[in-house]
Amino acid sequence: MQKLEASLLNRLPHQELLKYRLCDLPIALEVPWFIWARGLIEKQLQKRKLRLKPHYWVSDEWFCPDGVPGIAVPFFLLHPRLMELEKEMLGFVDGSTPLKRLKILRHEMGHVVDNAYRLRKGVWRRELFGDSRARYPDSYDPQIYSRSYVRHLGAAYAQSHPDEDFAETFAVWLQPKKQWRVRYKNTPALKKLEFINLLMKQVEGLEPVLRNTRRVDPLERNTLTLKEYYRQKRRKYGLERQQARSRQFLLKLQRAASSDCRDRSRQMTLHLLLQRHSQDVLRESSQALKAPKYKLEPLFRQYEQMARKHNWKLFVSSEMQAKKMLKSSFIHEAQQFLTDGGGRIWL
Repeated sequence: MQKLEASLLNRLPHQELLKYRLCDLPIALEVPWFIWARGLIEKQLQKRKLRLKPHYWVSDEWFCPDGVPGIAVPFFLLHPRLMELEKEMLGFVDGSTPLKRLKILRHEMGHVVDNAYRLRKGVWRRELFGDSRARYPDSYDPQIYSRSYVRHLGAAYAQSHPDEDFAETFAVWLQPKKQWRVRYKNTPALKKLEFINLLMKQVEGLEPVLRNTRRVDPLERNTLTLKEYYRQKRRKYGLERQQARSRQFLLKLQRAASSDCRDRSRQMTLHLLLQRHSQDVLRESSQALKAPKYKLEPLFRQYEQMARKHNWKLFVSSEMQAKKMLKSSFIHEAQQFLTDGGGRIWL
């Protein structure tokens, strides 16, 4: 298949677009949000007297490879149509707003400075953050109320690996006017921030040790079609299985609630039932299962999104009766969700 013409990107149906290879997509890195975010962060680096000039390239996801002082930017953030496709295929976009992309870029800059000055070899670095040689897990169980880590990206991402803890801490330190000494006062995370502050003073004004411009997995070498790419990504996150279970749960709830109603004029949308009673159901389920509410919330939000997408209806003799049925059904499903490892974050 030939390279996709830029004029067709907005016009092709999704099923046709999925046939194209990643290397054939007509996209460029220099889009307005990226120019703005890169400029802002590089000004912050200059203000801190850090002589970093990272290079950037397009790939299939965000990353900064070991031994490379540069950042890969995912292709799907470089065109609105591709962001739309990403949302449809996965249900989310990693960097859905300019502010979120800025935060991710700032985080990746933490990996860049780590590589550029080979900071992970220091004894205090390992003492505070852990050993960088530790294997990256497939997933992790976030403890979002822990005070040992900064909070920058969502899902308590600093807890996933020592290198991510370092990059997240750097990202918080780099931001102006954040007053991190006040925000993290009397927490173990403050010691990490003070260490970063001291470490950056030691390298300010120095040329980086590593200055290569190597590009790892650039998009122009990726011959996967978009269909193959999303098949792999959906498998990685277990989306097919979970969405099938969510659909089954909602249809069973719809049938069970409607079977008790003889008055067919008393109709409501399923997603409205879920939306109205989400907080009560989540709170009571959390108590019943002795599980943090934040672990159950992603499952419930998936139900809401699916019910809204399909606009399923149900008949209710009493909304309170339907709520009661929703709660008992959700507790059972959430228990299985947790048993299967639900609530973990997949990397």
